[in-house]
Amino acid sequence: MTTPDERLRAVRLGKELLACIQEDAVVALQTRELAASLLRSYPEGEDWSALDAEVIFETAALFESVARTGKIGPESSFLWPAVMRRYPGPRDVLGSAEQIRRVLRSDRPW
Repeated sequence: MTTPDERLRAVRLGKELLACIQEDAVVALQTRELAASLLRSYPEGEDWSALDAEVIFETAALFESVARTGKIGPESSFLWPAVMRRYPGPRDVLGSAEQIRRVLRSDRPW
C-alpha cells in the first residue's frame, strides 16, 4: 500500500519528470508540448496545497501515454521508475489528491 507521503514524493518527482519529458528529443513533439503545459500548472516552491487533482489526472494520463510508446530518452528514463512506482493512476487520483492535501496540511518535515 502506498502512503500519502510516498504519493506526494511521487507527485513532486513527477514534476521533475515532466520537465525532462518536455526537453526529451526522443518523445513526440505533441507529448513534449503537453508536458510543458502541465508543468506550468504545478506549483512553484513548497506550497503544493493548490495543486489541482485534474492536473495530477492529466499528468498520469500523459505518463501512461509515454509508457505505451516506449519512447523515452536516458534522462527521463532515470526518473521514470521512481515516479511510476507511486504516482497516482487515473483511477485513484481523487483519493490521492485528498491524501496529498492532508499531508500538506500537516506540520511534518519532508
